[in-house]
Amino acid sequence: MSAEDAVLSDYETSQILLLCSISESKGAPVPISEITLLVPRLTKERLLKAWNAKNELSSKYSIVNDFIVPHTGKKEITFAEDYKQSISNLSVARQFLRLCGHSWLECLCVSGSTSYFSARKEDDIDLFCITKSGYTWIFLTKALILARLFRWINKNASELTISLVMDRIYALIDFSTPKDPLYARDALTTVEIFGSSFYRNLLMRSKWMEDIYPLLYKRKVSEHSPTAEPRTRISDQRSAGKAVTLLNVFLYFVIGRYILLRAWLANRRLSKLRKRGAIFRVRIGPRYLVYESAQYLALKRVYYQLGRLIKLDRGISLAEG
Repeated sequence: MSAEDAVLSDYETSQILLLCSISESKGAPVPISEITLLVPRLTKERLLKAWNAKNELSSKYSIVNDFIVPHTGKKEITFAEDYKQSISNLSVARQFLRLCGHSWLECLCVSGSTSYFSARKEDDIDLFCITKSGYTWIFLTKALILARLFRWINKNASELTISLVMDRIYALIDFSTPKDPLYARDALTTVEIFGSSFYRNLLMRSKWMEDIYPLLYKRKVSEHSPTAEPRTRISDQRSAGKAVTLLNVFLYFVIGRYILLRAWLANRRLSKLRKRGAIFRVRIGPRYLVYESAQYLALKRVYYQLGRLIKLDRGISLAEG
């Protein structure tokens, strides 16, 4: 490695600082392996050699056993605890899937802190579901009822939260439309409990994510063998029958209004308790349900800065070429 290769550019330093600040706000350490996946052309060897030379990094963060942590951050033992909790949460999600069944599902994923393997005991298990066309609210109604039953049976398990549901038609449009780096990172970090082949093919039609995180994208779409599950073609759309469509719309109006009312009451309570970061908004439609917390929206703005850095670097690379 040349002396020049052992120096971090200002662009790389800015990206690392942003990623560290994001993880610090969530109380999680940053694995070096994750940094090298998210920052183009950065290797672990370069990062380790150049770390102490960059005062912006070494004055705020330390490298402990291949993790980047703030100087006042968590101890090594906590990393193992968070990982163990995340593995436990994935096991709980698989148990719920067995109870819920997958006849109306294309895929079920775990997102949030569990998918980043930084879950704490008090964290919810965030579920992301893609249903068959026209079954969004039919599946959601069943899942909400069974989630309450599951919680009653498994009192010691972390609570399940169905934070994002969409049907396959909505998913195809939503995933293939270019969005911000946070959306891409979450999509490429989810852990599939069911339907990994479907999800992989969905990502392969979302090439804009590769432009933002080329290494992470490549790892995600290639981590599952194409023969692991029967291959599902996204283009094979079967319209739901008229009775299913009518039931789905009916449940959208009934259960959807119930969810909006509960969200309004919950946000009033959180506001009185001055827990502003926990306040959330709910977006619903016949084909989707999305929960977004104030903390998530704030994180989205930080990732917007990351997106600007990526665009700037891309412009520099083009100029150099």
